[in-house]
Amino acid sequence: MQLTTLLIIGTGGFLGSISRYIVNYMLINSNFVGLNTLTVNVVGSLFAGILINFLKDFNLVYLFFLIGFLGSFTTFSTFSVEVLNFFLRKEYFYGLGFIFLNLSLSLLAVFIGYFFANKFV
Repeated sequence: MQLTTLLIIGTGGFLGSISRYIVNYMLINSNFVGLNTLTVNVVGSLFAGILINFLKDFNLVYLFFLIGFLGSFTTFSTFSVEVLNFFLRKEYFYGLGFIFLNLSLSLLAVFIGYFFANKFV
């Protein structure tokens, strides 16, 4: 792992997290609770789907945009790309299992974490 690679990913992540904050700030007063999260998840996944085709041969640009920027803007885009890869390889069982495990275990973990911390705070 090279320092240059880490700096490229980190710079993308820095810009992605700021972009997410801006989207959240712009949509915070929406009547639809969660619109900000839905927006970054859908937009990030859309761009991930587009960029994955164009950036296959541009390793540093791929790292900047897909891993850094979109990974920080929305981790859901990374999840979506990983599901896409399962389905492109025709590994439907693993893809569906990956979806189920990510959603169920992540939701379970956040509930456990919340209630555990709530007991001691």
